[in-house]
Amino acid sequence: MFSKTFKEEYYPQIQSLLEQKTRVDSSSIKKILKKDNLNLNDINNLIQSYPNQESRNLIIKTAAQKREKLWKNRLFLVPPLYVTDKCANDCLYCPWRKSNKTQRRSLTTQELKKEMNFLIDTGYNTIQLVGASDPSFSADKIAEYIKIAKEKLKDKKGHIGINFESTDEKDYKLFINSGLDFASLWQETYHPKTFKKMHPKSRKSNFDYRLDAFDRAFRSGLKKVGIAFLGRLYDWKFELLSLIAHGTYLKQKYKIDPFIIGTPRLINTDKIKINNPSNFSDDEWLFAVSILKLAFPRSLPWFSTRASFNLNKKAAQGGGALFTLDCSTAVGGYTIKKDFPQFPVYSKSLDKGIKWLKQQGYKPEFHLPY
Repeated sequence: MFSKTFKEEYYPQIQSLLEQKTRVDSSSIKKILKKDNLNLNDINNLIQSYPNQESRNLIIKTAAQKREKLWKNRLFLVPPLYVTDKCANDCLYCPWRKSNKTQRRSLTTQELKKEMNFLIDTGYNTIQLVGASDPSFSADKIAEYIKIAKEKLKDKKGHIGINFESTDEKDYKLFINSGLDFASLWQETYHPKTFKKMHPKSRKSNFDYRLDAFDRAFRSGLKKVGIAFLGRLYDWKFELLSLIAHGTYLKQKYKIDPFIIGTPRLINTDKIKINNPSNFSDDEWLFAVSILKLAFPRSLPWFSTRASFNLNKKAAQGGGALFTLDCSTAVGGYTIKKDFPQFPVYSKSLDKGIKWLKQQGYKPEFHLPY
């Protein structure tokens, strides 16, 4: 299981690499960039070259060139559909935490159908269902919602993903049998002490159980998963190395690349309790995304509406990414109410967004590539 491998092997290795504060010259960076498979030492050397503008620009340029050669500037459009914001957890970085006393809601099956109809009529055929850790949303209920959503997409031969809390192998099998195509789960932070601090006394507090979620998912028969950390909870260099270690572990053990690599960063609002978030600037984020693109050429970074469209445009260079345009992070936000979104977003209507992407040289598509 990944938790054991991470604690015994990857964590000490990553700590050691970061403590060395290695600096490499541009000729060494060029040699690394010619490799097809990068190990953690290679990744660390790329990360440590960030202060050198020449090396930094070369890494970003090479990542875009390799991406374009493989993906031909194709982007795959996927919106989230939020189904519940009732939460049993008290994550310090999330407005949905249980101690935040505000009115909550979850979609009924009829409301789910209404939201699905809106997104399908808009043009989408790949949709991700997103939900908080709602005690009323049992595995059977999540499976029911997956089944309803998949049935709605039947004529388009569409795909359904989820981003819910981690669960056991039996539940993942149930979801697959109900029509699930992919599952995303953000680790939030790979730093044990920070994870404990950010998730006080709740069902999400079990660091190891969350780390092992994709072992359970793959053993259940799922083939497509999405991994990520939430930027600004801890040092981005540590998180990036840990995320790549996680993806490498899954690839080596199960012979499957991560399908999706999320790229979220914390957005501060008045409902969040993070006073001094770790720095992760736009330039650092773009650089980190480029390294992820080099580490996992066949994986799809997800550029969400947490970031501005101009920033995402730069990050998506070369294509081979999921992209969100018209987005609501509120439960029922497309057809019912836009109250209480999980975080503020940038949004473009689908027609305007597609036109804009084409003007930037991208090829937006609705079907997933595989």
